[in-house]
Amino acid sequence: MRKKILLSALLCSSLMLSACQSSHCKSENAASVTPSKEATAKPTPTINSKIYDSTAAAEKYSSHPFLELWNSKDNVPFLNELSSIPKIIPYIAQNNTNGGCVIICPGGGYVQLAIDKEGREPAAAFNENNITAFVLQYRTSYTYEGVMTDVFRAIRYVRANSEEFGIDPDKISVMGFSAGGHLASMSLEHYDEDKQNADEIDKVSAKPNLGILCYPVISLKDNMTHELTRKTFLGSDNEHNEDLIKKYSAEEGVTKDTPPVFIWHCAPDKAVLVENSMDFAKALEKKGIDCELHIYQTGAHGLGLAKDNDEVKEWFNDCVKWLKSYGY
Repeated sequence: MRKKILLSALLCSSLMLSACQSSHCKSENAASVTPSKEATAKPTPTINSKIYDSTAAAEKYSSHPFLELWNSKDNVPFLNELSSIPKIIPYIAQNNTNGGCVIICPGGGYVQLAIDKEGREPAAAFNENNITAFVLQYRTSYTYEGVMTDVFRAIRYVRANSEEFGIDPDKISVMGFSAGGHLASMSLEHYDEDKQNADEIDKVSAKPNLGILCYPVISLKDNMTHELTRKTFLGSDNEHNEDLIKKYSAEEGVTKDTPPVFIWHCAPDKAVLVENSMDFAKALEKKGIDCELHIYQTGAHGLGLAKDNDEVKEWFNDCVKWLKSYGY
């Protein structure tokens, strides 16, 4: 059985995904299916000749302070009086001359955040590859109105302050792990539904340029979803609301305007079924959206950078290569 599956969006069909996981697909090393040039045609990234200087920002934010996304609790939508203002943690790459950045949403079933393993550690790894990162401390134990507001605000905040951070406002990716992957997928599809008017930042676009999904919860449907993620995101009163389940199952919401996506998942994952990633890749394929899908035949859920798994740890280098192909 092949080490991993690497397919472009135009090859992520049900037939090929099934075949490539069968015993007939044998290879000692990672492999990819090579289609025609037309089938592999990839959206050409915008080539920006501008050289970005992030030196001052890297020095200013070297202590990785918590930056509040709103300047007052009164301006934060859906915030209860016991909660603090949602924040981001900046990891500014010193030599980020291309201006790319990634906003990271840690996982935790929407009830907690794996802030180190799925936040700070990948952020530091991006810095080593000259890519700036921000770790989003979004609200936990909140329903969809609150958490989606947080990711939209983070995108707007980073874009509105792009000059301050030494980044390109057109190279903002959103990355998420597990439930954070669900939140990231929501940002790829529902960015134009958030109509807040707290300040000038809310006038900035909330659309990410790229998405990176790590063992993501994609579907909220029975027999596919992660139950705690669904219950917390929708709320106990709505966890079986079919309209909301369909609306916030990411495989249902892909459009021709969905940004390109990098996805990885471990086939043995018992917490979040690998079919979540496969179905999302197929939905992207149907709309002609560029997608790179990696499925590993070892591993489990919640691996983060997977440094202890020689097979799975390749995902991060592959992700960086993918980002670089878009000019990051």
